[in-house]
Amino acid sequence: MNPRILALAVVSAVALVPSAHGVTRPQTTEPDVYVDYDVAITDSRITLSDHSAERGNGGAFHVKNTGNKAHNFAFVGRGLIGLSNAGLSTPVLRPGQTFVLQIYMDYRGTLTYRSTQRYDLNKIGMKGRFTVT
Repeated sequence: MNPRILALAVVSAVALVPSAHGVTRPQTTEPDVYVDYDVAITDSRITLSDHSAERGNGGAFHVKNTGNKAHNFAFVGRGLIGLSNAGLSTPVLRPGQTFVLQIYMDYRGTLTYRSTQRYDLNKIGMKGRFTVT
């Protein structure tokens, strides 16, 4: 089974369990700590303000396309759960557009990020690594 689907199923099941003896429990397992990351995308490079996070934290990736072509920012691999309907990537951003991608860091290891636009796939600067410790 896909680990992301399993994690979402567990979160959903926990949220449906009634509280015992009148004790109120949170309805979600949302992270306690959020870290902001600035992501700038040009036509040749993706630059992050930091390349690491602690497991269990939430990350808010503030992505801005400063290039002249459309680009996106995506995590490729497994282990992260998107906290919005965007999933693990931004939509394609036109020049000057911004997007905040919120992710729950529920995986320890190194993840690859990149632009998935066809014309960006072979550009060495349009991908990198992000580590969750």
